[in-house]
Formats: sequence, C-alpha cells, structure tokens
Amino acid sequence: IPDLRLDRPLITFSNYCNSFNFDCLTREEHLHLPSLIILFKTLQQWQKQFNRDDLPCTRIEKDEFKKILEKFSYHSAYDIHDHNKSLENFDEAKRTIPSRLIKTNLSSTIKELFQDQSCLELTNQTHIFWFIVHALKLFTENEGQG
Repeated sequence: IPDLRLDRPLITFSNYCNSFNFDCLTREEHLHLPSLIILFKTLQQWQKQFNRDDLPCTRIEKDEFKKILEKFSYHSAYDIHDHNKSLENFDEAKRTIPSRLIKTNLSSTIKELFQDQSCLELTNQTHIFWFIVHALKLFTENEGQG
C-alpha cells in the first residue's frame, strides 16, 4: 500500500497543490490535473466543510468525500463538447480513494529498527546501515511529523 502522506503532507507538496485554484483553471488544465492533486484538494475541501483535520474513515464520510470530488469533476466537465476528452484523472482519483486515503503510519518493523540499540548507540564501529536508519529516525521524529 503506497504511503502518500495525504494526512501529513510535506510543505512543498501542500504548496504545490495549493497553487491550483480549480475555479481559475482552463478546461484543458482541469482535464490534465494529476489525480493525487485532485484527491488532496478534495480532502482539503472535505476537512473544511466538516471542520475536521483527519481523513474520512467511515463509509458515510467517504461517500461525502466522493460527492465533493464529483462536484469538482462536474466543474471540469462543464462545457466540454468533445466527447473524446476524458475525465480519467477524476475517475482515477475516485477509484483509488480506498488505497490513497490511508493514515500515515510507521510499520512495526520500522519502529523496531528505530528502537534497536544499534540505531540508538552509534559508534565509530557501527555499520553504515545503522547510521542511515538513525538519520531516517531523526527525520521522522523532527521533519516527518511522526
């Protein structure tokens, strides 16, 4: 399962997604939005509408999320006379909701590595692998929000 961190996006990703204003995009720009941006913008709208800061989890919440996504999709389809033009990016976003709206989580294996003595007590004799694990641990704790 891919970890897309939609619940804890990196600032640069958030800024990039927020540079897209659905109301100001041309029809062509709208048709070519990546599905991940569509999901992120839909998530922002869902969180705002329901005063939440998490991901939709229940079936009812996901249905509401899909309704918002469909509104964005209808906006994209507005005034499209060429039936060859496809909203496949919106279809993909809708189809991948179950696999992409997943809470960011560290696996138990990663947690075990982070707690291993070799990771916690680095010396000159420590294998480079543990320096990398330690660096990832620090990143996760300080920059990775988790």
